[in-house]
Amino acid sequence: MKVLFVFNNPLDVCAGGVERVTASVMNGLSEQGVETFYLQDTGTELFENGTPVDAKVFFAEKKIDVVVQQLAYNGVVARFLSTEEKKIPYVVAWHTAPPTWKKSWRVACTPAFHGISDKAKRLFRILLFPLFYRKEVKRFLLRWENVLERADRILLLSKSFSNDFQKLLGIPASKICAIPNPLSFSEIASPEILLQKEKVVVIVSRMKDLQKRISLALKIWKRVESASEEWRLQVIGEGEDLPAYKKMAKALNLHRVEFLGRKDPRPYYAKASIGMMTSSFEGWGLTLTESQQHGVVPLAFDSYASAKDIITDGENGFLIPYGNQKLYAERLLELMQNTSRREAMAKAALQSAERFEMQKIVPQWKELLQGVALKR
Repeated sequence: MKVLFVFNNPLDVCAGGVERVTASVMNGLSEQGVETFYLQDTGTELFENGTPVDAKVFFAEKKIDVVVQQLAYNGVVARFLSTEEKKIPYVVAWHTAPPTWKKSWRVACTPAFHGISDKAKRLFRILLFPLFYRKEVKRFLLRWENVLERADRILLLSKSFSNDFQKLLGIPASKICAIPNPLSFSEIASPEILLQKEKVVVIVSRMKDLQKRISLALKIWKRVESASEEWRLQVIGEGEDLPAYKKMAKALNLHRVEFLGRKDPRPYYAKASIGMMTSSFEGWGLTLTESQQHGVVPLAFDSYASAKDIITDGENGFLIPYGNQKLYAERLLELMQNTSRREAMAKAALQSAERFEMQKIVPQWKELLQGVALKR
């Protein structure tokens, strides 16, 4: 079987979660005897390893059996498949939460970092929220134009998103399937990794506050910094709001926060004891499973449905009601000050990460791909 993966970015595993997962799944399928290919689809052009390709020539030469598009958009491949006489099975994956009322309200209320115009836009989003929400839904539905009818399956990261997708897209449950993301890295650390842990809290994230809300993490850190003098916070990642975060940390008079930019997170996970996520929404939250597979106890806001697929509150991490900075700080301090509790939860995290090992996720992918191929 020959499977083509399509996304709008180059396949750079350091660029983001979708790229990292795509590369991992492709490698896992290859080990199972499935031949995989990758194309960057910008919407107007196709690239294979940076070289422009023609869709008709590529499909004719490679004899692709199934296409997996890692985002719903009417790109070159989607348009080609809609006109091609040979109906190649087509799976469209969605990697984040759908635009529910609650999610859109959080986005609308997110404080602005970039001047008066952004603050004015935020005010209008709040005052005219029903219109803003309608616009969010419309933008979501536009993604699926000329894609939904052609798709054989809609692939989500969690069954917990299924009802929202059925309502928004008006499709039957039989067209929806779910496969969780595999672990980002090939190995789960052994319990011995706990012996090298330091008093470090780590954040690995894209620096964009509209979703990731690192501003809340800095405010939470302000609550605990004076009570945890030996601990430090390391922030890994880049993005448009990084300068604003640095400015905010200075304004909050934070002394033990390091902004490290884009790094391979593995050496930092290896030494960190606690991981923070403060996103207002996610599709999965790779940094939670990355933390767990390195013996890092994760904390996250209970702000999206699939968070419960990863964290069992109080066992292998903590889930905190969205926006409750006080409780988040209390949980953080609890882990900092109670070594035995922290180590017990870290061991549980290592064990729970086994659910998402590649050898358990790839068979689900193979079953899906073979299933849609046979139905054609």
